[in-house]
Amino acid sequence: MDNALKYAASGGRIVLGATPIPQAVEFYVQDFGPGIPSEHVARLFERFYRVDKARSRDPAGLAWD
Repeated sequence: MDNALKYAASGGRIVLGATPIPQAVEFYVQDFGPGIPSEHVARLFERFYRVDKARSRDPAGLAWD
């Protein structure tokens, strides 16, 4: 949710939802921001990796700006 709030355009739409699956619930967040360039997708789950290097000074894990 944090990234959706950061990257969705001002006044943009963010969709939160949940889908029941066998013995669990799957939650999802969807925003309509600029997206992630394809060359960065493979690295998304690397610890501390940031697509936008200008945001490298943002403290990770803090409440929304």
